[in-house]
This record gives sequence, C-alpha cells and structure tokens, in this order.
Amino acid sequence: MNLRLIFTSLPSLSLAMLLSGCGSLLAPQAAPVTYRLSADNTLQTNSTQARFPWTLQVAAPLSEAGFNTSSIAYRQHAYRLDYYTMSRWIDQPATLLGEQITLALEQSGAYRVVLAPNVTLPSELRLVTELIALEQVFSGSSTPPSGNSNVRLALRMQLIDARNSTILASGRIDLTQPAPSADALGAVTAANNALREAMPKIVQFCIENTPKTLSTAPLTAR
Repeated sequence: MNLRLIFTSLPSLSLAMLLSGCGSLLAPQAAPVTYRLSADNTLQTNSTQARFPWTLQVAAPLSEAGFNTSSIAYRQHAYRLDYYTMSRWIDQPATLLGEQITLALEQSGAYRVVLAPNVTLPSELRLVTELIALEQVFSGSSTPPSGNSNVRLALRMQLIDARNSTILASGRIDLTQPAPSADALGAVTAANNALREAMPKIVQFCIENTPKTLSTAPLTAR
C-alpha cells in the first residue's frame, strides 16, 4: 500500500515541477526605461525682435540611417553604432525634435502662426530639418562602455518659400555636450543640454533668413 502511494504521487510531483519551471520561463522581463528629449523651452518674446506676418510650417524632421529609431545610440568605434538595450527615447528623436522646434518658434513670437509637423494647412514658409546625429561618443572601447564621453547633436536646416518651393537659406548645427556619466542617463542628460543650446540657434536661423516680402504665388498646403 505504501508502494502504491509512492507511485501515484510521482505524477503529481512531476506536474508540480513542470509548472514551477514554466512559471520561471514565463517571468516578465524588465521593461526598458524611457526618456524625454526636451529643451524645456523658456524662450521669451522680445518686443524688439522682428515680427513677420507669415505662417511658418515646421516640416516633420528627417533622420539619417541609424538614428531613425527610439533606441539611444552610442559609439565607441568610428564606423560602428551601438544602442542601449534597457533605455529608450519615448519616440524617435526626429519626432521629438520637431515638437521642440515648433515650441521654440511659437515662443519666439516672430511669426503670425507656427504650424506643427502634423498640421496640414497653407503656409508661406517651411522649415525642413534633418537629424544627422544624436549619439554618445566614447573615447575608449571597453565593455560595458566607460570613461569620458560626449553627446553629439548635428542637424541640417533649410528655410523654404513654400509658395514657389525656393530655398531661402541652408544651415547646419553641430554641437557636443559632455556626458556626466558613462551610461544611458548620462547620454540623455547631455542630449537635452545640447538640444537646449540648439533651439535659440534654430530660431535665429529662421528669423535672420526670413524676407520682409515674399512671392505672390497662392498658398498651398504641404
């Protein structure tokens, strides 16, 4: 009788072990930490600054290959780009850049209306930008990354007369900021500092290259 009890208990024991093993296999993985890319714009309207009666459309920023992802990029070698696995931007950097540019231009008060990238309405001017780089660059090649690093933010700009598709001006911004730590948080902190430095330069680029008069071609939505 005791022998029978031992044999009948084996299937139950095996099932319990199997369920226990499945539970460990199905344990939830830790979710990546998400970060904002924000300049925390505090630009104030300057009463002596130029005012234009034009509507400016901020086009959805483009992005070079390797940076069209929400992954936070870092580089230890000239031709190799790596990404942090447990940290991400809340959206693709180019999308976040478009939001920040729109906000900065609105706060400048230089234009009658500033249209966000997702708005399709007629405008006289259009600002086209392309994200060239947003990466944390390390001087060494240790694993995991360590030592001093800088974040590079680079982008191209074109101000366009939207009435006749004429390029009024082209420019480029290429900035570096030291990262306070050799990790994703250090990259995020430096990236936001670089963006904060870039915003006034983008606004000034637009203001300095906006003509007082534009062509009389009819407005078109883009």
